Amino acid sequence: HVVMPESAVKKLFTPYVKEGPNAPSYYGYGWVVQQAGEKQVIWHNGGNGVFNAFMGFDLENDMCIVASSNTMKVITDDISIGITAIIDGKPAPAVEVRSADFDPMFENKVSKTAYNILLERGPAYFKANAETILKDAGFDFQDDMQLLSIGKHLEDAEKWEEGVALFETYTKLFPNIVIAWNRLGICRKNLGDKAGAKAAWEQSVKLRPNGNPAAKWLEE
Repeated sequence: HVVMPESAVKKLFTPYVKEGPNAPSYYGYGWVVQQAGEKQVIWHNGGNGVFNAFMGFDLENDMCIVASSNTMKVITDDISIGITAIIDGKPAPAVEVRSADFDPMFENKVSKTAYNILLERGPAYFKANAETILKDAGFDFQDDMQLLSIGKHLEDAEKWEEGVALFETYTKLFPNIVIAWNRLGICRKNLGDKAGAKAAWEQSVKLRPNGNPAAKWLEE
């Protein structure tokens, strides 16, 4: 099936705006258009300081490459370049893997700022001023993943009160995120607040009744 006519695809991938004064690439309609050696590649990447992903098209070979990573220790652009080289019959360059002590959260201004304020000013202060703290740090209020990263660090450190403040903020800003309700319940349970944990998990199960570990936690 044809999703878009050829004329529309051509318009989508036409280089319109140079990405920078000395940049080798242009923007089309939402895609980067770049000459790589003898071929033109169409691509885009993205990340939130916690995860990253890449998608690119090699129109000459009618090929699409998609790579995603659940860690910033590996950058998917490098993986995609290696895959392209292999397909072209060339040796793949080595993919850089960052050291084991690399922590993407502390490379990310939003996560680092919120985490430090939670520890230094306390959970009550954070909860009362969370939206201002996050806004001033540059938080994208359409993307919840940075909050999940902070929460994981708090749980690993067994900072349950700070975790409750974080996940109560999380569920207020993103009320339909199941994992946020689940983690809120875990933090409350570890503080001995069984009623609060039950309420969080009930909301989680309401959002996703099937395949949700919160259902088992409620039974227990």
